[in-house]
Amino acid sequence: MRLTKAALITSTCLLILFMYITNVFKTDEWKKDVKVRGNIQKNLEKQLQQKQLQKRLPQVIGIGVKKCGTGALRSFLRHHPSIKLPKMIEPHFFDNNSAFNKGREFYRSMMPITNENETTMEITPKYYVTEWVPGRIRKLYEENYKTLKFIVILCNPIDRLYSEYVHTKAASQVASQKYYLESQIGKYESVSHLAENLLHKVSSKLREIGDITGPQKNPTFEKFIQDNYEVSFITNGIYAFHMQRWLRYFSSDQILVVNGEDLIKEPWTVMKHIQTFLGIERLLTKESFKFDTKKGFYCIGRCLGRGKGRTRSLTDKVKTSDAQMTPKIRNALEDFYLPFNKRLKLLNITLEW
Repeated sequence: MRLTKAALITSTCLLILFMYITNVFKTDEWKKDVKVRGNIQKNLEKQLQQKQLQKRLPQVIGIGVKKCGTGALRSFLRHHPSIKLPKMIEPHFFDNNSAFNKGREFYRSMMPITNENETTMEITPKYYVTEWVPGRIRKLYEENYKTLKFIVILCNPIDRLYSEYVHTKAASQVASQKYYLESQIGKYESVSHLAENLLHKVSSKLREIGDITGPQKNPTFEKFIQDNYEVSFITNGIYAFHMQRWLRYFSSDQILVVNGEDLIKEPWTVMKHIQTFLGIERLLTKESFKFDTKKGFYCIGRCLGRGKGRTRSLTDKVKTSDAQMTPKIRNALEDFYLPFNKRLKLLNITLEW
């Protein structure tokens, strides 16, 4: 079949157009355009990832107690891939008025970047004993407050007092700018001298106002602590009083109470409970820990610095040289704390010290 002249011209034109289009697509300009489109796609994918990678408010907050092992807990949890902690060791957002007044987004900015499958956690020991902290946390989290989880470590209140005394005394000798307790610690010749004076002061106030461990608020005792901050050496160990404050704002199911003595002797057992409570894989096991004979503690990787664990070491030879409490003062403290420790059992918290 012969092509007509018109058909031949049309076929030739289509062929030329096809060759032109093919050559255009092979030019550098076309290749550049393809590259730009590829970069746009990558940017879109990156933006999608960034929606998953972001700073989040903590889902878990470690609230205390000071000198009961919060530093050790932090050092253990940082080895779990699902737990992300801020660079700032203790954010002090809720107990510090200046920080809290900066608002929710400032708090969020203090947190690490995480994905949807990771858990953001912060630990500030002062939260447990500060009157206004539970209310502030509930207010900031609004309707999501029921999803929050808390971890609190409670230890023998007498050993806790001694540990805080040693820590404060050491800090007062090296700090260029002393906090209040560090500036006052020099008034006392020893931990026994401190405990005897402050125990008398607290006991006198309690005789005046009566029971402080009920569910109702006790503004008189709260103000007494605020106006006489030194007594916190004693009152920080009245765990039942502080726990009642937290239970006014959060359910007991949201709060995991950890025995600080177990955290020292068998940390893997405590970590099992914590990982179960947080709903994360049990990756921190007995095999994760090694006993450091120099520090006298079980550690994961490197142990905490020389300023930690001065009074609680499992190895006698590395304990602090500071004088221990006299038996008389220790017995007096045992009698003082006994009814408060019994009160913990009424809150379904049983700890043996």
